[in-house]
Amino acid sequence: MRTYKRKTNRGSTSKDVIDRACQQVIFDKKSINSTAKQFAIPYKTLQRHVVNMTKKIEKNPELSKSESTLDSVGYKRNRQIFSDEEELALESYLKKAADIYYGLTPYETRKFAYEFAKKK
Repeated sequence: MRTYKRKTNRGSTSKDVIDRACQQVIFDKKSINSTAKQFAIPYKTLQRHVVNMTKKIEKNPELSKSESTLDSVGYKRNRQIFSDEEELALESYLKKAADIYYGLTPYETRKFAYEFAKKK
């Protein structure tokens, strides 16, 4: 597996910070621009999350301030098939096979991963 080195810090604002900023805008009636500057979040990003949280609150009006949080923030993994636990299990099996000199070729590894996904 290759190691990726991140080149920018885009999309790295934590979910907690975005939630607090959105709650200030929605519940405390602060402006998006001043809140974005206060939390060092891009204006458009905060605006998008405020709209999403407002829609979520409109769908379920009995949500309190502490219960209203966003589902996800930042970039998502592309086409993730396995959960983190399944990926670790597959990785440990492949490492164990390589340790006992039964290493699989890249083609065989992909084929094995496909069969593993079908079983799951």
